[in-house]
Amino acid sequence: MIKLALTPVCITNPPMISLEQQLATVAIALPPRKRAKLAELILKTLESQRDEEFARLWADEAHVRSKAYRKGQIASATLEKAFGFKL
Repeated sequence: MIKLALTPVCITNPPMISLEQQLATVAIALPPRKRAKLAELILKTLESQRDEEFARLWADEAHVRSKAYRKGQIASATLEKAFGFKL
């Protein structure tokens, strides 16, 4: 469990600390293993978002290429031509 100490804030001149800066301050104060676990959790969320975006983009591209092939706008290629080897 992480315990946070609250510090008084001057109402007339509040500090301009962003949420990201506040989170970073708390994260940096964690012990190394907990910081590593937190970093891993954050990176996983970025990776899954990126993977989903790539999958969507490739699905869109495959649809466009398939449609163009069916209309005769592009030709197919052999495995050897596309990848440079035979099976």
